[in-house]
Parts: sequence; structure tokens; C-alpha cells
Amino acid sequence: YLETDLPMIGWVATAPELATLMDHILSDDHVLTADTRDIMLRCPSLPCWQGRKKYFSMGWEVSRDGSGHFSLSKDGTLPGTGLG
Repeated sequence: YLETDLPMIGWVATAPELATLMDHILSDDHVLTADTRDIMLRCPSLPCWQGRKKYFSMGWEVSRDGSGHFSLSKDGTLPGTGLG
């Protein structure tokens, strides 16, 4: 019963609302400080993530291209429901 689980498993938002939120999180010091953003994007010190360009950090999949650029993603699937 997904309807009863929504408050504990995720956000409900339109794509434009989510894009606006992420823009504010990544660029507005009133939402997160630069230090907090750095922590949010930092590669965990666990051995399984060392040397990887893609890793899981603070709830987000972070992909880095080696030139300082990154992308964030979150698939939002429940365990056992994803493809692949």
C-alpha cells in the first residue's frame, strides 16, 4: 500500500518543483551553506567507493566527470522494483 508509505519514503513533487528545489540546494547559501554542499557531495571514505567517479553520498547518486563537474540523481525505486 504505497499510499500509506509516502510520508516515510519520499517526496511528492512535480518535475519543475524538484528542479527548482535542486537549483536552490546547489546554488543558494540560504538553503545550504557551501560547507554543507561540500559534505553532501563528498565521496564517502568507505573502501568500496574509493577511486570511483560515481558514488552514493548523503542520499544522492553523485557522478563526477573529472573536470569538477558533477550530476546528481535519485531513482526513487523501492527495493526489488528497479530494472536491471
